[in-house]
Amino acid sequence: AVDNDSAAFGTVESYLIWKLTEGRKHVTDCTNASRTMLMDLKSLEWSEKLCDTLGVPYNGNLLPQKIVSNAEKEAFGYVEVEGPLKGVPICGAIGDQQGALVGQRCFEKGQLKNTFGTGQFLLLNTGTECVYSEEGLLSTVAYQIGQSADATYAVEGAVAISGVGLKWMVESMGFASSPKEIVDLAQTVESTKGLYFVPAFSGLMAPHWKPDARGIMIGWTHYHGRAHLCRALVEALCFQCRDVVQAMGVGPELIKVDGGVAQNDFVMQLLADITQVPVVRPKNVETTGAG
Repeated sequence: AVDNDSAAFGTVESYLIWKLTEGRKHVTDCTNASRTMLMDLKSLEWSEKLCDTLGVPYNGNLLPQKIVSNAEKEAFGYVEVEGPLKGVPICGAIGDQQGALVGQRCFEKGQLKNTFGTGQFLLLNTGTECVYSEEGLLSTVAYQIGQSADATYAVEGAVAISGVGLKWMVESMGFASSPKEIVDLAQTVESTKGLYFVPAFSGLMAPHWKPDARGIMIGWTHYHGRAHLCRALVEALCFQCRDVVQAMGVGPELIKVDGGVAQNDFVMQLLADITQVPVVRPKNVETTGAG
């Protein structure tokens, strides 16, 4: 199909726009395009050099014909499928973690958010400068409001384990019947008494990037029980966040949090204690969808 120029490549929003416009528009937005490794982060255009390096046809119909901003005054397509939404203009699209950054209103340089889902995803607004980290963090487009506006950039650190770690304790270890009960158990002890847990179930992501790393627990004694192990995991989530914050090389005034795990007061208090940074949680923790 690629050789015949009958294939179309894009991320999920590109596919949705294609379907909603019944194939009339093959576009993508700059935040999602920045994750393909095919877009020049500064020009916000497809990079012929990167496409050639990765063997992706630069000319033809494969790549989206246009990289749009995240919010346009003029629609870049209209819903064409039959139904109540037919004719509705399509004016916006954004990647999920960038959406959370916008949903948290991190519009100022230096503002930081962390989304606690299955993993953790920290984004730091770096303003209109594309900052290239030397500490294992990803440079990305944060958002662009309007095609003629300057793009705002971010550095991101992704951590593999958050809610999925609590789920593992429930489903694989049988320590409780729900993630909330795991956290409740963790609260029954004042500390781990020297027990530390590195939940590298599938390697370590930012800022270490060690795919061959495996989980480890150190400090076991006869004294320790289930509650200490639960607390060690909860603390590990917070320590991993601290690793990324330290790799960002800035002292944020606060950490804006969202996502399922962020609903728990105990976990967020531990996060504030371990990072030594105030933690702010919005009333609506599903800020990815809001953005």
